[in-house]
Amino acid sequence: MSRYPLDAHAWLWAQADRMQRSRTTALGIELAHTLRVADLPDHHRDPFDRMIIAQAQILDIPIITADARFNDYDVTVIAA
Repeated sequence: MSRYPLDAHAWLWAQADRMQRSRTTALGIELAHTLRVADLPDHHRDPFDRMIIAQAQILDIPIITADARFNDYDVTVIAA
């Protein structure tokens, strides 16, 4: 099997096309989200997961995950 590097621009273009076809949009990181991360208890050390938790809290949206540590926060978790 051969491997080829993929230019990030090509990947982003493909993702944008896929998102448009599925009628989804990307969730941007806002200042309020970053400020909430600083106030979260330290149950989860992964900075990306902490950002997802902060966004879910502020936007009142559920998180779909198999990571049980999300249950330690005040968010709605849908088991994946």
